[in-house]
This record gives sequence, structure tokens and C-alpha cells, in this order.
Amino acid sequence: MSTDLWSELEVERPEQFEYLRQSGCIKIEGVNDGSDFEETLNALLRLGFSQGDIENLLRIIAGILHLGNIDFAEDGEGSVISNRAVCMRAALIFGLSPQELEHAFCTRIIEIRKEVQIVLLRVM
Repeated sequence: MSTDLWSELEVERPEQFEYLRQSGCIKIEGVNDGSDFEETLNALLRLGFSQGDIENLLRIIAGILHLGNIDFAEDGEGSVISNRAVCMRAALIFGLSPQELEHAFCTRIIEIRKEVQIVLLRVM
């Protein structure tokens, strides 16, 4: 994988991601994550995945990991994303604007009698 891709994804250590920290088990004795990762990439190539497919798969996984780090704060009747840098990184990975991502997380659209309403979501 290219250095540019790793820089774009900002995936360095498992400890940086809430989804991975939740288990409380980051390292397993006798397991080499680096070699397992390389083995997985090689297996994907042998299965016929293109380099572009693999990079897109890694983008999706990295984006999901970054989404797990998003925090929300109350904002009047609704909510906002409180850590903008994380929102910007995830949005960039998914090819969205930060505003689009925040709108998707902080609102929902409902249709009542053929009338579309945008409902603000609250922090739980």
C-alpha cells in the first residue's frame, strides 16, 4: 500500500480508535498483526481483487473506524458533532463534505402525508 494512502487514512495504532479500544485487548501474545495484515492483502490479490478494490476496502474500514470516534454535543433542540477534526477526516475518506456527514448524523428525514420533514436528533 502506498504511503499516500496511509497518510490519507490516518490509521496508525489500534489504540486511537474507540471501536478497537472497547474490548480492552489490543495486543495478543504470539500474534503479529503486521504479518497477518500482509497475508490478508496477498490473499485478496490471489482472490482476484484489484489494487484499487483493496484500497477502497481499506478506505471503508478506516472511515468506519474514524466514524466511531465522532462525539456529539447538544445544540438547542438538536445536536452537533463536537470534534470537527474527526468529522473532517471521516468525511474526506468517504468523499463527503463535513457538513453532509454532520447532517446525516444529526438529522433524520421523515415523510408525513407526503410532506417531508427534517427532524433534529438529540444526544442520548
